[in-house]
Amino acid sequence: MQQFKLMPDSVVETPRLRLVRFMPKDAPRLYEAVRFSSEALSPFLPWCHANYNLLDAERWIAFTDETWNNLTQFAYFIEEKSSGRLVGGCGLDSPDNANSANLGYWIRSDCTHQGYASEAAAVLAACALEHLALSQLKITMSIHNLASQQVAVKIGARFDHIAPKALTLHGISHDAFVYFVQAKRINRFV
Repeated sequence: MQQFKLMPDSVVETPRLRLVRFMPKDAPRLYEAVRFSSEALSPFLPWCHANYNLLDAERWIAFTDETWNNLTQFAYFIEEKSSGRLVGGCGLDSPDNANSANLGYWIRSDCTHQGYASEAAAVLAACALEHLALSQLKITMSIHNLASQQVAVKIGARFDHIAPKALTLHGISHDAFVYFVQAKRINRFV
């Protein structure tokens, strides 16, 4: 498994948001956000299901701690500064030899349409491309995930191709849109 060459900051901020490395104490907040949004998230995220529970959140956070320390994935929760509320998550994973990695994001269903995903994805992409020695980031989503596609376009990612059956979600293969974002193309919101 490939590793990132460098480690990012554990906190990244915008005027409205704070992206923070997951810690064990965050499990109840993560659980609540995912349970509240599981109906909207589960069609597009393989780890989200109707029976998601606190133990799932605790295991995910333990996994993210291990992958952070191993330099293979950097997962953040997205916190609204004004309220301290966990509004979603984003992260970087799957670094490769071509100095590329994946960028992913999700927002709890009662916080959508406020620009949080675009703002978080843009700032994390900028940090990754400027500070982690990456040349580009890949964003892969189900062809049915219009919201994720809109975020990719909004942050300046360019459509590359449709990857047939590239995603497996709850045991079913799905075609995926693949976008790439480079430092010179990022639309910054801050």
